[in-house]
Amino acid sequence: MENSTIIDSKNYVISSAESSVAEISYDGNKNIQYLPASPYSIFPNLTVLSAANCSIKEISNLNFKMLYKLEKIKLPHNQLEEILSDTFDGLDQLIFLDLGKTNFQLH
Repeated sequence: MENSTIIDSKNYVISSAESSVAEISYDGNKNIQYLPASPYSIFPNLTVLSAANCSIKEISNLNFKMLYKLEKIKLPHNQLEEILSDTFDGLDQLIFLDLGKTNFQLH
């Protein structure tokens, strides 16, 4: 994506809407146990969300609500226990989902 911004959350403080952000990475941040709910208001053009090797315990459809441009979700090596069947509803552009090395049950 041209003219887009990539954020590495370890070194960035979000203070307002960041409409130019296309990719965000929480990779390796063991302090992250939950993804933000309704990130659309801050990142309306997000196409890639990566949170590999974190401590994420739970995800829900609120984490991806209205992120209609989201194409890739990378969540390997986390502590997810269950994923509800509606978690990824509405993500019609999603072409890549990585949940590798994560023990969870689908409900």
